[in-house]
Amino acid sequence: MTFASIIVNLIIPTGFKSPCNMERIEYLERQQHTSLMKNDNEKDKDSELQDEAKRLQDQIKDVKQELKEVQDKCRHPKEELSFVEEKDSQQLRVICSVCKKVLRYPGENDLEENGYK
Repeated sequence: MTFASIIVNLIIPTGFKSPCNMERIEYLERQQHTSLMKNDNEKDKDSELQDEAKRLQDQIKDVKQELKEVQDKCRHPKEELSFVEEKDSQQLRVICSVCKKVLRYPGENDLEENGYK
């Protein structure tokens, strides 16, 4: 017995189950089935999005690790001042010109040499 037929049985007394009321029961059952199918489809889409997000997060983690390994091998032969994203804002830092690793905060000399003072 479906949810719709249970509701109809509670609302409509037994003697009043006419063909019209039976059509209404069938209509309600189809609506419920369609609603359940939509919920299943939405769950499938959510699951697909969750899987895609997880895959991308894993890729980002792998690429960050690979970049760290490359930057650790670099000898940082040349430095430059550059704005880098840090905690949702752009900050001026001294970075390696080769591997772009943040090396340190700029000092007074760095700022003067690059025309920031």
